[in-house]
Amino acid sequence: MKKGLKNYCEELKTLSEGKKPVSDRELQYHAIKIKNYQHERFVHLIITITFAFITLFSLYFARSDTMYLWITIISFVMLICYIKYYYYLENTIQKLYYYYDLLFQKSDTGDGYDSRRRNLSKKRS
Repeated sequence: MKKGLKNYCEELKTLSEGKKPVSDRELQYHAIKIKNYQHERFVHLIITITFAFITLFSLYFARSDTMYLWITIISFVMLICYIKYYYYLENTIQKLYYYYDLLFQKSDTGDGYDSRRRNLSKKRS
């Protein structure tokens, strides 16, 4: 997942630095991809919080039984790994937002989302 996200970030960077205008369809595709990565980030937030609670509970129970000490150590190591990965996800998705904004400015219509929004509101009227 990390490698795929890094490759996608590089792809967006290259696309945003290019001279070619971005079509609305490409813009929509990238918005959907970013939404998928947001979902991934949310899932890992839930997992990270769950491991934090498991670590705290096992630490509490480790006071009375040494068996829980091993569970505490294992869950603490996993918690550190999840925090590190979540930190990477958070920062990379912030970069994706930045590159998407650059693509948005380069869109065919010049005002990207706003023009689609106006077209939708005209159809409703």
